[in-house]
Amino acid sequence: MKQIITGIVSVLLVFHTSAQNIATRPLTKRVNVQADTARKTDIIDNEWVAVGINRTYSIQKDPSLSFNGKPSYRFELKGEDNSLEGYEEGSTKGRAELCYCYATTNDYKGLPPNTYTTDQILKMVYDRGKGQCPKAPNGLIPSPCIFRLLCHRM
Repeated sequence: MKQIITGIVSVLLVFHTSAQNIATRPLTKRVNVQADTARKTDIIDNEWVAVGINRTYSIQKDPSLSFNGKPSYRFELKGEDNSLEGYEEGSTKGRAELCYCYATTNDYKGLPPNTYTTDQILKMVYDRGKGQCPKAPNGLIPSPCIFRLLCHRM
């Protein structure tokens, strides 16, 4: 009896693990929205670009779990992903985001030649593109990155 139960549990674990692996698809392209334009292949679902840690597990698309007809996304960071300089001295952070604000090369067509270089230096490339985030009535500027997972380590 113990062998049968062990066998059933093993089979169920394999099915559960396989189902999770089949359902999600890693999103491995990243864009530095402050300093680079997004290529057509970088744009996810005609709407987003991925920003942050580039690991196969950090951002995954899950088309099997939709919300209002749109796919959902899974975000995960691990301890070793806290490799970016943090906001406070001596701290680190990890980041995995889908960002709505980004620019493409089309956004720079017809502008003076040094505009892109200047925007790179000022880290404002995304400001030329779609999804510009206007100020809210209270004067605050919302974050251009809608889905965000940040981990801080002090």
